[in-house]
Amino acid sequence: MIKNSIRTVDRAIRLPYWQRITVWPLQLTAATAFLIAGCAKLVNAEDMVTLFEDINWGQAVLINNIGWNQLFRYLIGSIQIVSAVLLLFPDRAFWGGLLLSTTMVGAAFAHLFVIGDSPTPAIVLFCMAATVTWLRQP
Repeated sequence: MIKNSIRTVDRAIRLPYWQRITVWPLQLTAATAFLIAGCAKLVNAEDMVTLFEDINWGQAVLINNIGWNQLFRYLIGSIQIVSAVLLLFPDRAFWGGLLLSTTMVGAAFAHLFVIGDSPTPAIVLFCMAATVTWLRQP
């Protein structure tokens, strides 16, 4: 049983040469981009606060006068930071990429239909995360 587990992890880490030279720079670039974006959301960057206010996910006010919009910003920022850290570990990069891919699909739809902005950055980040997910699949 232990040998099967080792083989599964070993197979997830070992990739053909062309995939290794493709996936590592992509993983590092994606991890850096998502770490910066997630930190910007958590440290109350003015652009992020106004962006999530434009999404307008509801007018309900919770404890300490924090609205749903800002709680959603904290949630997305936390997901991006945790997923960026997961991208740095080869055996966990699949799960980080999967989380980030689904997050970026939501971001692209939000930019396209709710905010009315260009979804190009979200689509580019989605492609990066989806490629890492595809290359690191178990």
